[in-house]
Amino acid sequence: HWEFGKTENGKPIVTNATTANFSVSHVEEMVAVAVSSHVNVGIDIESVDQNVSDAVITSFCHAQEVRSVSGLPTSRRTREFVRLWTLKEAYSKLAGLGHGIDFKTIGFLVDPIELRCNGKRQDPALPAQFESFWLTANNTLLHAAIAFDYPMQNPISTEVQIISLIGPHRDGQWSTAPSIW
Repeated sequence: HWEFGKTENGKPIVTNATTANFSVSHVEEMVAVAVSSHVNVGIDIESVDQNVSDAVITSFCHAQEVRSVSGLPTSRRTREFVRLWTLKEAYSKLAGLGHGIDFKTIGFLVDPIELRCNGKRQDPALPAQFESFWLTANNTLLHAAIAFDYPMQNPISTEVQIISLIGPHRDGQWSTAPSIW
């Protein structure tokens, strides 16, 4: 029985439970939810079925990211931009600042994923771990990213569970196909 509110920056929170951290994202008919009783979380999901202009990439990407995607074929450049965007969105939700963060000031080096702020490693005051994955739904390719607190002094094990909604049965009830990742 959760009651919801918002922080001064607009981040949705559970107000009547101290151990419930969550983040929600949606695109088209897909919804992604991250919930943790141990760490703060941020999640984002986006479709790659969109037109991403060079102007958009330049507006939201760190200069190093712009260089890394320039020259790629259009479809691959869009996929890489969407991957970077979901990581930035997940991080901004984790930090509780949303678009209060200038996305051009933070950049990601991927494989392995490493966050850099203004060219420096991430702020030790907000150490974050990231998971990133591709999904398909109704012949659409989507990318999702999860950011979560990673306490350097006291590391903990984190489990991510992905539950796919398969669709409604004739009785209107949805069935799920859970999987641990």
